[in-house]
Amino acid sequence: MHPGAVTRRKPSTRAAGRRPAGSARSELAAALAGCRSAFLAVGLFSGMLNVLMLAGSLYMLEIYDRVLPSRSLPTLVGISILLVILYCGQGFLDFVRTRVLVRIGGALDEALGHRVYTSMLRLPLKAGREGDSLQPMRDLDSVRGFLSGMGPTALFDLPWMPVYLIIIFMFHWVLGVTALLGAIVLVVLTLLAERLTREPVSSATSSGNRRSGLIAAGNRNAEVVAAMGMTGGLAARWEDANLEYIADQRKVSDVAGSFGAVSKVLRMLLQSSMLGIGAWLVIEEQATAGVIIAASIISGRALAPVDLAIANWKGFVGARQGWQRLNRVLSAMPAEAEPMLLPAPNANVMMHGAAIVAPGTQRLLVQDASFAMEAGHGLGIIGPSGSGKSTLVRALVGAWQPVSGRVKLDGADLDQWSSQERGRHIGYLPQDVELFAGTVAENIARFEPDADADAIIAAAKAAGAHELIVGFRQGYETEIGEHGEALSAGQRQRIALARALYRDPFLVVLDEPNSNLDMDGEQALIRAMLGVRERGGV
Repeated sequence: MHPGAVTRRKPSTRAAGRRPAGSARSELAAALAGCRSAFLAVGLFSGMLNVLMLAGSLYMLEIYDRVLPSRSLPTLVGISILLVILYCGQGFLDFVRTRVLVRIGGALDEALGHRVYTSMLRLPLKAGREGDSLQPMRDLDSVRGFLSGMGPTALFDLPWMPVYLIIIFMFHWVLGVTALLGAIVLVVLTLLAERLTREPVSSATSSGNRRSGLIAAGNRNAEVVAAMGMTGGLAARWEDANLEYIADQRKVSDVAGSFGAVSKVLRMLLQSSMLGIGAWLVIEEQATAGVIIAASIISGRALAPVDLAIANWKGFVGARQGWQRLNRVLSAMPAEAEPMLLPAPNANVMMHGAAIVAPGTQRLLVQDASFAMEAGHGLGIIGPSGSGKSTLVRALVGAWQPVSGRVKLDGADLDQWSSQERGRHIGYLPQDVELFAGTVAENIARFEPDADADAIIAAAKAAGAHELIVGFRQGYETEIGEHGEALSAGQRQRIALARALYRDPFLVVLDEPNSNLDMDGEQALIRAMLGVRERGGV
């Protein structure tokens, strides 16, 4: 295997989003299993590294016990050249091991990134919009960052601790007992660090999410905040959340710093103890001078993985909690199974006895809703604010799932289509228009990678937006900015209408489509609705 290479099977983008439904644990385990050969390589490199780590201590043993008593310059030159060669090999293996770990992290991200992203998009439709919507991707980044860092090297080096202790026991049992006691103390410290950092790290993540949520909400509503002088009140709320986050981070840092300092002192104390006890053994003629230095070096190497584990424990706890949260997210959002491809709908739309609640709540917003429409017809839903009009259309387009009742296209329930295939037959203009950073053409084409220019222009003409778009300096290639901030509200609504009409979907659902339109825009909207009915849509 090439150094740094990771053997894995890369799923296609299409397949990654639609694996047969399975447990989240099996998905995460499968992602790690795809890196099994790379982990084995890291284990092999770690074993070779730990053997080479003995070179320095054995070199000192030879210097004190053979070279100095014999005053042999050729022996000194020979073992020094050998040491340089071994150190070069050690450096190369360490370099390769680090590269492989980085690629393991990248392979994990490659295997799970698409799945996590699609789960993030679906999660608000099932669990509501509470919490930080970006947390699953941050969790994946946390796991990848840990795997690509120094933490895993400590885990791979820990099994070699008994080997080093056995070698020290071979020098003298008193030195072995001293090193063993030091190892036990450091392991106990590691377990205490695990127990004391688990809750603060989890709390810091939660408070950090609240802080990020307030920042995102302020950015989304910056105009309202500035116009109505809400900066002070929102800043006060953010400061409260920020102080809570800082306090949680301080707890984590205090615990990690305290254990790191204690670990450092104990290591220095242990090495000094090894030197002192070794000197006593030399005085008693139970050991040689070389044994003192060699035992001290080996004891330091034996305890180095524990010390490194304590130093990286915060990252380990964060990665483990991120892994657990990913398990929960993927369990809540199982991968879509690949249904049989149905013919494009062209006959009717029906809703029967639908009861609908908002995601993440139990409050019933719509109850026993029923209607039917044939191709070439339309239906207007009217009612006061809060009567459930937007709720009804969200269920009609498949964004929200009714808790009871059915929604059908040509007699088939909506869930008999995958979300991507169903979306080809549905055009949706929501009440709150959202466009994405990109060009006008990309937004109209719903960011299809193989979008047809003729279909884009046809959709714009159907929405009466073609003249508006070609009036921009760069026409269809105009960058509209995040959330379409470069456009007026009316322009955003007309481009969103063109997006809804892209590729002539059978079902077109418009939620308050004229809320930001001028007279020309309303006339274009009327022509667009008539056009849908004339071509046999609903």
